[in-house]
Amino acid sequence: MQRSRAEAEEREDRTWVIVWLSPTRLDFHAEPTLDAASALISQVNDAEQEWQSGAAQIEAAVRSWWARQQG
Repeated sequence: MQRSRAEAEEREDRTWVIVWLSPTRLDFHAEPTLDAASALISQVNDAEQEWQSGAAQIEAAVRSWWARQQG
């Protein structure tokens, strides 16, 4: 059984993903665990970009509405 674990640690400017690998056999391969962590990071980055895009659209709509209200 492979015993690996990962956690995310939030810092001021970014979030770090820390992966501990514990080889329990001679044929242990770290690549699948690191690939999974990389895929997760990509998914989170994509979700954050979508959120930021949505937030920007909402902000633009609010600003546009406010400008119309002002005259």
